Amino acid sequence: MAGRQEAFRGATLRRLDRERIGSLSKQEIQQLRVNAGDLGEQDIVTLCDEALRSLPRAPAGRRGIS
Repeated sequence: MAGRQEAFRGATLRRLDRERIGSLSKQEIQQLRVNAGDLGEQDIVTLCDEALRSLPRAPAGRRGIS
């Protein structure tokens, strides 16, 4: 069973690329980064970091507090 999980994990992560990660929401990218880090997938972590750095920053001064 472990071999099957490894094959699935590898195939799933290989399908992830910059474009696909870039289409995710910030929260989804952050979660993917955590999951990839837990699985030791440094390439995916790096892609997530790049995608997060490219996201527009929120305007300073307003943090959703009413």
